[in-house]
Amino acid sequence: MDPEWAPAYSGIAQVWAGMAQMGFAAPETAGPMIFENLNKALELDPEYAASHYTQAVIGVWVEWNWEKGEKEFLTAIELNPNDAMSRIYYAHLLAILLRNEEAVAQGEKAVELDPLNPLVQGLYAVVLGAAHKWEEAMEHVEKAVSLDPASFFAHHVMEMVSFENGDNDAFMKSIRFVFPLEEEQFQSIEKTLDENGLKAAYKEVITYLEVLEHSQYLVPIHMANRYIRTGQNEKAMEYINKGLEVHDQNIPYIVFGFMKYDPLYGDPRFQAIVKQLKLPMPEIGN
Repeated sequence: MDPEWAPAYSGIAQVWAGMAQMGFAAPETAGPMIFENLNKALELDPEYAASHYTQAVIGVWVEWNWEKGEKEFLTAIELNPNDAMSRIYYAHLLAILLRNEEAVAQGEKAVELDPLNPLVQGLYAVVLGAAHKWEEAMEHVEKAVSLDPASFFAHHVMEMVSFENGDNDAFMKSIRFVFPLEEEQFQSIEKTLDENGLKAAYKEVITYLEVLEHSQYLVPIHMANRYIRTGQNEKAMEYINKGLEVHDQNIPYIVFGFMKYDPLYGDPRFQAIVKQLKLPMPEIGN
C-alpha cells in the first residue's frame, strides 16, 4: 500500500530474522530477505528507531558482532526510550556477554513498559533463567502463556523452564504444544515421566525428535540444549558444532546461563568456539 514507508521494510526484516531463529526458515533462505528489507528501511528513514533495533538484532544474531549490536541497541533506545522490544533484546545481549545484573535491569524495564506483551514476558523469563532465577522465570513464562495460549515461543521457553523447576505438568503441556508427535508417543512419554522421572521422559522426547529430524529442520542449538539437560554432553557438543556450521542464529547463546552448558566449559572444543566468537568465557563451576 505504501512502498516508501520505512517501518514496513523494517518489520519484514524482523519477521525473517524471527523465523530463522525459531527454525521456521533456514538461515540461507532468511538471510538475503533480512538484509534486503533492512537496507531499504534505513535508506528510506535513517532515524527510524525500529530500524536501529533491527540493525542491532541482525548485528547480534546474524552477524555475531557484539559491539555493533550494543551500539545499535543504545541508539534505538536513545531514539525511543519507551520501546520495550529494544530493551528486552538488549537484555539478552547483556546476558550473552555475562552482564546479568544489567540484563535483568533492562528486562525489568521492558516488562514495565509493556506488561501485557507475551513475547516480552517470555524473553524476560529467559533472562531470569540466565541469571539462575528459575522460579521467577516460571512466573513470567506462565504469564506469557496466559496472555497468548497459542504462542509457540512461550511454550518453547516453558519446555526448558519447567524442566529446571521440576514441573511435570507444565513440561507435558509445553511439549504437547511444541512438538508434532503422535498421541501414542505423548502417552509413552507421560508413562515414562510417571515411572522414571523428568530426565528419563526428556530423553524419550529426544529419541522421537531424532526421528523427526529426518523430515524437518530442527534448530541445532535447541537440540544441544536438550542433550545437555539430559546428560548427553557429547551429543550436545556435536550439535553446537552443527549450529556453527549452518550459522544457527542461536549460537550467541552458548555461554548464556539459560543454556546450562556448564559441563562443556572445560572442553577445549567448546573453548575454541567461544574464542572464535569473541564471547567471554564463563568460569568453570559458575
